[in-house]
Amino acid sequence: MPSKLTSGFGLILVIIVSFILLSTLTSLLYLSINRYQIAQMEKLRVQSLILAESGLAKGLWQVKYQTNFHTDPSYAGTTANLKTWLIRTAVGQTEPLNNGYFKLIKETGRNRLFVIGFLGASPEANKAMRIIQQDYVPSMNSLSKTRWQEVF
Repeated sequence: MPSKLTSGFGLILVIIVSFILLSTLTSLLYLSINRYQIAQMEKLRVQSLILAESGLAKGLWQVKYQTNFHTDPSYAGTTANLKTWLIRTAVGQTEPLNNGYFKLIKETGRNRLFVIGFLGASPEANKAMRIIQQDYVPSMNSLSKTRWQEVF
């Protein structure tokens, strides 16, 4: 016959074990959801980078074969405001490609291209957008270019 000291001990033990199991399962579920969201965001970022690289190829072609090609006047602001100018103010050439867009920006009188790759209707509302810059030196029949770099 159980004594008064040990009665109810089984119930307390079951509650503690249940709490530990529930906490562990909740933590694993949270980690799984978090990893899934990170993977989805990385997938969107890669897609945006591919769009930007495609826009860069088109921009280099236009610079090479269309003399005086430009989309915007030369940017005269600070480097800190360049991202805002590229996204919001610069007109550029926005073109659809597959399930996204790229916006090509070539300033007058500057030997550099900016391209924004993004998914959705506009780069402003896109968390996964990528902005790349390509500097180049024009010559007679070719372009001497530096390696493109991601900016921002």
